[in-house]
Amino acid sequence: MTTWIVVLGSIGGVLLVVALWLGICAILSYQSGWHRLAGKFPSTSPAEGTSFSLTSGLIGTITYASALSLTVGHQGLRMAVLFPFRFQSPPLFIPWTAVVSADVRGRALSKHALVSLRDGCPAITIYGRAGQKVANAFAGYLNPSEGTLPVLRLARPAVVLGTSGQ
Repeated sequence: MTTWIVVLGSIGGVLLVVALWLGICAILSYQSGWHRLAGKFPSTSPAEGTSFSLTSGLIGTITYASALSLTVGHQGLRMAVLFPFRFQSPPLFIPWTAVVSADVRGRALSKHALVSLRDGCPAITIYGRAGQKVANAFAGYLNPSEGTLPVLRLARPAVVLGTSGQ
């Protein structure tokens, strides 16, 4: 009899932990606005572009510390939450046409991009190199003649004009 109580108690404990985990993930999705963004910008396929994993950011007021996977491409930004946190937070694809601005802010060690969206969607903040790449890609979308801004500009080789040995 006691063995059955221990077994049922263990199974009940595991189910309780799983239910709490899923509930917390759902609350975070709704509180951050991710769920609303997913309704407007569902990702139907993987995006092409530069990928970043274990990226940190904010959606609305909820922090996703090293829990985001991003792909920055010419058409837009694909965002996904890492698998353990993905319940009620499906991957997003935000086209550049839905972005109002993507500004780099902060100081040298804490630079981030603040991405503002149309239609009252929550702001998205992306930290580090991924944030700079998002801001550069959006700038390239706005001004295609410049393309994405290079991180490093190389100087042209000097041309030496001289006389021939005659």
